[in-house]
Amino acid sequence: EEGGFWMVEDQVSEHEENIRRELSEWQELFDERNRKFYYNRQTEESRFDDPRHAVYHCLYARIKLVSKMRDKLPFFAAVPRP
Repeated sequence: EEGGFWMVEDQVSEHEENIRRELSEWQELFDERNRKFYYNRQTEESRFDDPRHAVYHCLYARIKLVSKMRDKLPFFAAVPRP
């Protein structure tokens, strides 16, 4: 059976797991002037802004959207998993 919020929730969970995997490659380090920076072990990218902020903000927005959809569309929220 198609439909139901379980499909959307599964997608959000999968997206969250991918984010965790990607972010696990980042290390918080300090340079010679004691400034904090972030280094990606896999890509060897360095940056001063924390890569987690934008990614988690996006994920939080998706989770919040699913919650609002669940409240506004209870019929679809009640569709059971097949």
